[in-house]
Amino acid sequence: MLSLISLSHGSGGELTHQLIDRVFMSKLGNPILAEMDDAARLRDSYCDWCFTTDSFVVKPLFFPGGDIGRLAVCGTVNDLCVAGAVPAFLSAGFIIEEGFETRRLHDVVDSMKEAALESGVQVVAGDTKVVEKGGADGLYINTAGIGKIPPGRKISASMARPGDAIIVSGTVGQHGAAVMLARGEMSFRGRIESDVNPLRALTNALLNACPEIHVMRDPTRGGLATVLNEIARQSAVSMLINEQSIPVSSEVDSICQLLGLDPLYLACEGRVVIFLPAPLASKALETLRRLPAGRKAAIIGEVSGRAQRWDGGAGWQGAGRQVGQVVLKTTAGGYRPLPMLAGEPIPRIC
Repeated sequence: MLSLISLSHGSGGELTHQLIDRVFMSKLGNPILAEMDDAARLRDSYCDWCFTTDSFVVKPLFFPGGDIGRLAVCGTVNDLCVAGAVPAFLSAGFIIEEGFETRRLHDVVDSMKEAALESGVQVVAGDTKVVEKGGADGLYINTAGIGKIPPGRKISASMARPGDAIIVSGTVGQHGAAVMLARGEMSFRGRIESDVNPLRALTNALLNACPEIHVMRDPTRGGLATVLNEIARQSAVSMLINEQSIPVSSEVDSICQLLGLDPLYLACEGRVVIFLPAPLASKALETLRRLPAGRKAAIIGEVSGRAQRWDGGAGWQGAGRQVGQVVLKTTAGGYRPLPMLAGEPIPRIC
């Protein structure tokens, strides 16, 4: 029985999934929530809509490549994009600590405006709350978003199939490393910029070129490794990933080696992982590499087979929990399991 919440429950990894299963799904579970995608698909007689929400508590609020405002818009827009939706509208809620400088708030909202223009969305509803000094760490933001899914489009983390190629659109771990260095807690310095960017142009180009895409996900909290495990479970498949093929910048690799971190578990905020039939992989790669955000895209592995589905009895606690395995072929030529993130290497990165 869970008695206390730890920072690791917010990592996006194994403990986050346990918290969702045991607290939220057990009490709020329904068929839409049970799909366990980053955005909910809402069906009516006219069209399908996509709805998502996200909260942002990043520390520090400003970091190389972005700030909490840009992150709040891009994070929600990207969850809509990887669901195959066309983002349209956002809401924004602000929890502000007493004494927060209005100058800094202006800077954050300016970043939100710029990111919304880049993403082609409007902020159409909002809320503001102010708490006493010490009741928050400067500023927290929640955003929710809605978009329209074109007829016939079905993309979900439950749709990976044996034989699918797996592609990542660029270098991994940039955002997590950038935020970590921006805290100034390390005895060394480095210049790594977050990859925080809207994915709309990239996913639009991909879906126009390859409408047969099965899965798209953005590897945020928990990084690439955790997203691969989520898809393996939801699709009940096994995957073989080639470590040598995964794009990691030399700067991120150096920082991770110094600190004993694995870049495969560091967050990205402007990357997408794609699963699609292997014969289309070259076309998808060519499409990605034509765009600035996709120039370092790479095929990193394949769906190698089916896995056994989880049989945990009735109830919402079992929803979405399936046995899938991710195996990494290491740069040394060996093989090892690549599990879901178990702890919290860098808290509050988004």
